[in-house]
Amino acid sequence: MRALHQCLIPFVAAVASCQPVAGQQASQTPTVLQGEPYAPTGVREPEVANAVDGSAALPDGVNPNRVPATPMSHRGADWLERDDRVAEEAPQQLYEQLGLQPGMFVADIGCGLGYHSVPIAQRVGPEGRVIGTEIQPEYRERFEARVQAAGVQNVEFRVVNVGTLGLESESIDLALLVDVYHEIAAPQAFLAELRTALRPAGRVALVEFRAEDPEVPILPDHKMSVVQVDWELAQAGYERVSRFDGLPWQHLLIYSPVAD
Repeated sequence: MRALHQCLIPFVAAVASCQPVAGQQASQTPTVLQGEPYAPTGVREPEVANAVDGSAALPDGVNPNRVPATPMSHRGADWLERDDRVAEEAPQQLYEQLGLQPGMFVADIGCGLGYHSVPIAQRVGPEGRVIGTEIQPEYRERFEARVQAAGVQNVEFRVVNVGTLGLESESIDLALLVDVYHEIAAPQAFLAELRTALRPAGRVALVEFRAEDPEVPILPDHKMSVVQVDWELAQAGYERVSRFDGLPWQHLLIYSPVAD
């Protein structure tokens, strides 16, 4: 593993001038503004980040006032297709752990360019469906080009407004959020709405860079620990049903709603 990630950590030195890192082409460098590792999109609402009851004793390592990270801008989209992504994230291993079956309906929340949407659509087959949701419509063109190139027809790109889920009641078997949950502006409200979109036995899969591991070369705001995610999901009425730490840099944490 390299000491520094080619697309995140090196940008810190270039933030003030918004210039590309030395030796890289401008077209390969996401814009960096206002001291953030990603370009802000103007959708951050930290004042409503975690509307939870913090009166009870907290587990060690939990921050009840966690401020969501600034969402990655579409201007950094090339990073989502970087050459090292397979080695760093092992997507095929992720899909195996998700328990995907033909006929499943999956929401790829914060789908970006459809990096995961298309291979998941291939796995759930023509009887299944993948709904990729995004707050940034600028991703649509490259998403749809990827879908067309793969020849799949059971995929939809759906633009949603900030603060809305954009999914019908009891419409999905699995909600997948890859490096997205830590950017959700109001996670408790989001998780409450997500419960209504899940079918009976529906699950929520969160993939997050491991905050517990200082060797994972991702900026701290874009990492999450298991104890933090577990606590936040429990506050919203979910329980963890599985955990997989076999991905190179990320946790895969799967949750189900607790029965009322």
